[in-house]
Amino acid sequence: MRGRATAVAALMVMASFAGNASAAGPIHDRGCADAWTVAAQPPFVGSGGLDDVNAFSSTDAWGVGGVFTEADQVGHTLIQHFDGTSWSGVASADGPGGAPQSSLSGVSAVAADDAWAVGNYIRPNNLVRTLIEHWDGASWTRVTSPNAGHPAGGQMGDVVALATDDVWAVGSFGQGAPSRTLIQHWDGSSWSVVPSPNKGPFPNSLSAVDAVSADDVWAVGTWFTKAFVDRTLILHWDGSSWHRVKGPNAGRVGVANDVVAVAAIAADDVWAVGVRGLRTLIMHWDGTAWSVVLSPTPGGNADLAGVVALAPDDVWAVGGRVDRQENAIQTLVEHWDGAKWSVVDSANKGPSDNHLWAVTAATGRIMAVGYRFVGSGLGSLAPLILERCAP
Repeated sequence: MRGRATAVAALMVMASFAGNASAAGPIHDRGCADAWTVAAQPPFVGSGGLDDVNAFSSTDAWGVGGVFTEADQVGHTLIQHFDGTSWSGVASADGPGGAPQSSLSGVSAVAADDAWAVGNYIRPNNLVRTLIEHWDGASWTRVTSPNAGHPAGGQMGDVVALATDDVWAVGSFGQGAPSRTLIQHWDGSSWSVVPSPNKGPFPNSLSAVDAVSADDVWAVGTWFTKAFVDRTLILHWDGSSWHRVKGPNAGRVGVANDVVAVAAIAADDVWAVGVRGLRTLIMHWDGTAWSVVLSPTPGGNADLAGVVALAPDDVWAVGGRVDRQENAIQTLVEHWDGAKWSVVDSANKGPSDNHLWAVTAATGRIMAVGYRFVGSGLGSLAPLILERCAP
């Protein structure tokens, strides 16, 4: 995407990767608990983590990301699956032609045998290209996806599957020039680029997409001013075209605002989260306009990177916060109860930084994924998965 990576850059530099030991949450590998716990991970070799997660049911969830392996010095796609009891690694495809770097940043399932994952790969000539994969119930395979611009390229940040013949993916394109929004649609037989608006002549990109229905789809991201200040970008699909909807920005003039995740409940109930400067950013659509909603920023330095809505009074957002006492980044979970957002205790694993990038929910279970630091060098990152019972 990775607008999410850009959004938390300021947060990351505030914490030392060699911080003091922090309390690790209890390991949990069967059933669920009424508190956030660290889920047991399958064997993992290399350096990487999970950028997105999507649960089709409480016994069928997918997590996707990327991993760099020292043996071949190549970045590969990473896919893990939850079967209701445990997580396991699943074989996935990289970009074609000996791509030196491939990764996935979004996943969405419409059925147990119909799931999509999107991301990008880098060609040997350093051109970034779109990468889209499909799960047919037996294996993940690469599906031809279009690119845009000259030279043609692109990267997909997120995907939402509404039906077998109705899937949306969003991202950006533009290499060596200001990036432009990129939106693609699957009609059941092929992917095609759908025209999408931009704000101004400077970089525009989309990080996330979610839908209420086939004619009510939201995409969020960032555009840059002439002074290269990040501002919120919100697009809406009404069944016939994409158009830009005015989005608010928080903080004083000149403070960067990045929206990196969106969750749609109803036509008059949509949430978007991200970061403003060094503070959390949460916005809400009430059917008429977007507005900023007050959200906690524990320690004065935190971001939100993922959001999921179970009901109008049950919305979860995840990200990271700087723990100055531990001198490390710790996971952050916030909850909306219909009246206000509040911080909920969350788990961490290991003595160094932990960060969550995405969250999903199915009947009786909520799961969040991200990265944790495990050391230095090529093996410095590992996947992180938290889970809890749905309230």
